[in-house]
Amino acid sequence: MVVHAAFEYIREVMRAPSVATMTDSSLRIAYLWLVLVVGMSLHASYDLSAIRFGVDVTIEGSKGVVPWSNFWLKTIFYVVPTMFGTACVVFSGKAFRWINFAGAALFMLANFSHIASQGFHLSPPLQAAQTVLLVAMVVINVPLVMQSFRYARAS
Repeated sequence: MVVHAAFEYIREVMRAPSVATMTDSSLRIAYLWLVLVVGMSLHASYDLSAIRFGVDVTIEGSKGVVPWSNFWLKTIFYVVPTMFGTACVVFSGKAFRWINFAGAALFMLANFSHIASQGFHLSPPLQAAQTVLLVAMVVINVPLVMQSFRYARAS
C-alpha cells in the first residue's frame, strides 16, 4: 500500500511541468520564498554570533532542555517556507495558488508582528543588525504576497 502510494506520488511529480515550462510568476515566488528562508537562517545566526564576543546567549530561566516549541518554530519558519518555495516549482493548481497566497500573507504577518514585539532597537550593534534584517524580511515579504495574490487570481 505504502509502496503503491509512493509510486503514485512519483508519477504525479513526473507529470508536473518542468522548471523550463514554469511561469515567471511561480519562479519569482519560489525565489522569494527561498530568500526568506536564507534571511530566517541569518536571523538565527545573528543571535549566536554574540558568542564570539563572550556574550551569554542562553535564554533566561532555561534548564538545558530544548522545548517542543523550538521544534515547532523551526518547522514553521524554516521547513514550511522551503516547502512552499519548492512546491511553487512543482504544483500550479488553483487550490495550491490560493494556499500559497495565504501562507505568504501569514508569514508576512508573523514577520511584522515579530518586529513590532521586539521594537526597533538600534543599539547595541547586534540588535541594530537584527532590526535591519527583520525589516528587510518584511520588505521582501511584500512582493511575495503581491506576486502570490496575482498568481492565485490568474488561475
